[in-house]
Amino acid sequence: MRNKFITGYLIVIGGLILAFILSAPVANADEFKDNLYSVIVVEHISSIPDGRPFNSKPETAADMLQMGIRYKKNAWKVDVLIGTEVNSSFRGDNPRFILRIEKEHKLFNRGT
Repeated sequence: MRNKFITGYLIVIGGLILAFILSAPVANADEFKDNLYSVIVVEHISSIPDGRPFNSKPETAADMLQMGIRYKKNAWKVDVLIGTEVNSSFRGDNPRFILRIEKEHKLFNRGT
């Protein structure tokens, strides 16, 4: 019961973020459209301590297919995705909601 509540809560938050992103001010509509992307992801997650990396044991690894939208601006990325697990023993039902917020940092700068 608790897992369904948390999943519902995350879907509502993701929906609000998506609504916020899609309701960009009309004055910046072109800039907004230039920063919006469609995303298709194949993701493999595996446990390094409980097997070798990229293992295929169902109890320590998962493969997911995801698709959705990405908004990128000033090294920030916001992904709102729907995904399905191909093989896994993770608890929960498919489809899965994925909200990913990332900030990129440049590792090396060339001196000018």
